[in-house]
Order: sequence, then C-alpha cells, then structure tokens
Amino acid sequence: MKPLLIFAALLLSVSGCIPSTQLAEGELNRYWSMTDDPTPVAKYHQPTFGTRKLPARWIIRQKPSVVLSTISIVRAFDKMKAGAETIDFSISPTHIASLIDVIGEARTALKSLSELADSAASSDRAHWADTMGQVLVRIERIARSSSIDELGTGEDSSADPMGLPAGPIMEILAMYLNESTDGALLKDLRPDDVDRLRVVLAQVVLRLGFDIAGKQLSPDLRQQVVELMRQADRPEVLQSTLSNLLVEHADHAPPVAKEAQAKKILRVTSTWGTKALDIIEAFISQWDRIERIELEFRRFQNHTIIVATISILPGKQVRLADMMIFQPVLVFRGTTRIVVIPELPQTRDTVILFGDAQNGAVEMRFEGLLYGLAKLFAFPLSDARLREVRVFTHSARRGYRIVNVSVLMEALGDKTDPRRLLVFQDVRKNRIVREAFTVRSIETKSEQIVNYFSSTRRYTYRRSKQGPDK
Repeated sequence: MKPLLIFAALLLSVSGCIPSTQLAEGELNRYWSMTDDPTPVAKYHQPTFGTRKLPARWIIRQKPSVVLSTISIVRAFDKMKAGAETIDFSISPTHIASLIDVIGEARTALKSLSELADSAASSDRAHWADTMGQVLVRIERIARSSSIDELGTGEDSSADPMGLPAGPIMEILAMYLNESTDGALLKDLRPDDVDRLRVVLAQVVLRLGFDIAGKQLSPDLRQQVVELMRQADRPEVLQSTLSNLLVEHADHAPPVAKEAQAKKILRVTSTWGTKALDIIEAFISQWDRIERIELEFRRFQNHTIIVATISILPGKQVRLADMMIFQPVLVFRGTTRIVVIPELPQTRDTVILFGDAQNGAVEMRFEGLLYGLAKLFAFPLSDARLREVRVFTHSARRGYRIVNVSVLMEALGDKTDPRRLLVFQDVRKNRIVREAFTVRSIETKSEQIVNYFSSTRRYTYRRSKQGPDK
C-alpha cells in the first residue's frame, strides 16, 4: 500500500504539469513498428535436456478427474522419455494445488541462490553452506512431489506425488540454466541420470553453489548428497547434515580454474525466472477457468522461440494482477496466441507478440485508484488490447543498468485510430566501492522516463535522482 500512496502523492504534486506535445501527421507510424511473427518459417524444435530431447509440442487440458489426469500424465511422460515430438495430457485442480506448492519451493530456492551470488557474505563458508543446505532440502521436496521414481526411502516415501506436472517445469528450468553455461552444469551426468529429477536438480544446485564459492566440485560429492537426500526422514536433520558435508568438501576443494559464470547466470535468471514462476502460479491458480494450453518450441535464426495458445472457457476470463508494482490488470478471454522471442538477433530485445484466435484477446486494464489518478492528472490511459511488448535490458555491476519496455496496444472502443504506445525507461548508474572486507556496488544516479502516445499526442514524465557520491 505504501508505494501506491507515494505514487498517488507524486501524481497529485505534478497534476497539470505533465508536458505533452502534438504529434505531427504520420509521426505515430514511426513509433508503431510491429515485429514480424517468425512462426510461419520457424520449424518445430525439440529442446535437449542433457542427452534427451524434450517434446516440441505440448497440449495440456483441464479435467476434473484426478485418476484420469494422473493416468494421462504418466503416459505422456513415458512418451516424453522416449523422445516423442508431441505429448497430450490433462491436469486436474487437485494436481494444481500441489503444483503451486512445488513452484513456491522452486521460487524460494532460486531466490536463495541468487541472493547468495550477490551477497558479500558468500565468502562466509558457514553462511554459504547453510544456504546451500536449505536449497537442497527444497530440491528434495520438489523431487518427491514431482516424480514417482523419486519418493525416497524416508518416513514420507509413500506420499502421493501429486505435483507430477511440475516435473517438466523443473526440467525446462534446469535445461535453460545448462544451456546458459554451454552444457557445463550437466556435463558430468550419465545418460540414465538425466531421467532422475533429484540427481539433475542436485547437480545444478551443487555446480552453481560451488561456482559461487569459487571452488571446484568434487566428482563424488553429488552422489553422497543425492543419497543423503533420498534417505532423509526430517528436513531439519537433512539440512544440518548437508551443511556440514558441504563445508568439509569446500574447505578442501581447489579453486576454480577460471572465472565462474554462476553469478551472471543467476542474476539474469533471478530477473526473469522468479517472475516467470510468479506468472505461472497466478495463471494456474485459475485453472478451473481454462480449457487448454498448447505450447510449441520452434527454432528461428539459431534462436528458440515459444508459442503459447491459451483457450479460456466460454463466458470465463483469467485475470493477472498484483504480480509486480504498478502492473495493470491483464485479462485473458477466448483463445489467444502468444509468441515469445527471447532475443531478436538484430536488437537483442525480448519480444512478446499477442495475436487473436477465435475471438480471443489479452486486454490491459488500468484499474484502481493508482491508474484513476494517473488518468486524471497525468496520461489519458485507455484500456486496450495488447499487441506487442518489447523489453531491452543491459546490466553491469559497474556502469549503467538500463531497462527499456515498450508496450504496443489498441484502445478499446476507439474506431478512428486505436493505436496506443507506452514506453518506460529506467536508467541507473552504479559504481564499485571496495572496503576492508567487502566489495559492494552502490547506485549513484537513477532516471525514469515514461512516454505515452495517443493517436494525436505524446505525454512525457521524467524523474531523476542523484545518489551518494562516496
């Protein structure tokens, strides 16, 4: 609530002061530049996970029956392990409840690793080992919830793995992290280990954790850790045992031969990975309103693109709100096709295209007090149908960090020229401060610029802040 009040006070303080300029005839055409949809020429692509290929096409349906959904999941995953290009299965609302718990564990584990990578305390071996132990305990919970083969031998080994649908999500996350290191994370795994979720996730965490600590990972440590995880009865005992084992190995491990990539990877992943998990959780929490979701992996100019077709039940809608500060409400209706291009070859932008199918739409609605004040005092915001989102980021511990987001949309009800454009840019300058026992990055300058284009005018808001210079 506090950020909302601050922003509201800011709007009131600048009411009537947001500058605007008249657009010249045809000027909006220069800014309204839609990215071409590459899917007509992009071939289906089966991403690799270790030595195994994942399906290029996933069809996921909503069914109320737990039994029928479980059978379809098991059959589909058997096909996936056999290398099938397409799998088709159903998920029940009961499975979704467990899936949400698994996503929460994964998000917390990812945040813990990211914080460890950015913390000066990562040089503290006890802190490092305790954090690693906590993350591995969460990995064990994920493995037992997400795989029939990973129930373990402890007191809860008979538990039902109702989080089965989370298995592929965890595999895709591990696959992305592995590809980000050119295969370094999973290179030590044998082919049969790739099918064991506990082994894969433990390997990813151990490799990243030891890279953060600047130490080489002992070849036999993973096997010891996995066996302790599999046999564990109580998480608190497992955490303590793992922490002690990791400290012992790290103290005797030689340093890494070259600068590790883990910190950079985790910074990038913490930006999009946790947000992606937030979006997945918010979306599937409304699973009873969804008919089906189809996911496609395609390859275009040596880049993997993702195509999602989302079908909402007739008369229903799915709302995504409050996932981040100042986010407008996103409303899904009918059937919508979304194309995610992680990186355009020419500009390095991340692009998300929104297309209609069967009277579907993704609408951006500026609801609530915050946007009511913005409409009154700042910009003439209009609820609109999303067409494209472009994101450009540049980050460095020292120097400038830039985030530029462009949102292309079409105002609802405007029959003349519905085109609208919202551009947000955040620029921050950091410098490195070296002290007796720590090295930290401090922000010395920040600037935020918001531009909103209607069919006839451009509205601009700018805010600058000077940070400490020492």
